[in-house]
Amino acid sequence: MLTRIKESEIEKLEEALSADPVFNVRLSALVRAYGTGHPFFNVWRQEWDVVLARLESSFFIYAGENADFEEIAFFLQFNPYFRRLAGKSQILKQVTSFLGDGYELCDFDCMVYREKVKNQPAQCVIIDSEPDLKSVYEVMKSTESADFTVGEFMPWYADVSHRIRHGCARAYLLRVNSEPVSVCLVSAQSDGAGLISGVATKSNFRGRGYAAALTSKVCFDLKTCGKLPVLECLPFLADYYVRVGFEKIDTVTVIDIK
Repeated sequence: MLTRIKESEIEKLEEALSADPVFNVRLSALVRAYGTGHPFFNVWRQEWDVVLARLESSFFIYAGENADFEEIAFFLQFNPYFRRLAGKSQILKQVTSFLGDGYELCDFDCMVYREKVKNQPAQCVIIDSEPDLKSVYEVMKSTESADFTVGEFMPWYADVSHRIRHGCARAYLLRVNSEPVSVCLVSAQSDGAGLISGVATKSNFRGRGYAAALTSKVCFDLKTCGKLPVLECLPFLADYYVRVGFEKIDTVTVIDIK
């Protein structure tokens, strides 16, 4: 039976999530950043074989082989906040078999950084590991597309700055002759992994290796701290990240309610 996790169970929760740091890095970071005392963030467990978390209208799931997927689907269907669910593809297939129709599905390649690839930018490049977040946001916003969107500044800033203060995220900004050009976020990090996202470069500076050099720097910093660099990308971007030094290990699925 799904039960709400209490603050006194946080240590046990973190222990359960640490068993699979690559796939649970987002969950681990959310727990560390928000605990269990916020109305917009909740965590449930099914024994300790399933962890289900809600951040506003997005749900994230980790499940073992003994999970009761029918109960999970029933719980989601009657939760008024439920609009999105993300997790390993094999887990999502089990859940959606009980959800019926009425949702859209999108797959992402889950990749980990395996080798050090030299991606050196020009000498005029400066990489800032503690940048002004407004500059980071402006670069990201300028690169929006159908596959990459950014919300309004204040909610984005409140969330990212909160995570950074609690050691659950990082932001990097690459400048060329002082102009903000390329950004990379570690949107979640735990003791064992760091989830890279929000890699973006202004359109008129693309094709010069800036994003690759910045991503390599982020991977180096994560590995120096004992964290495995992880990212989730749309399949058409996988070849690019392979050239940077990543390899695919699995698939992550996101379902959105229509």
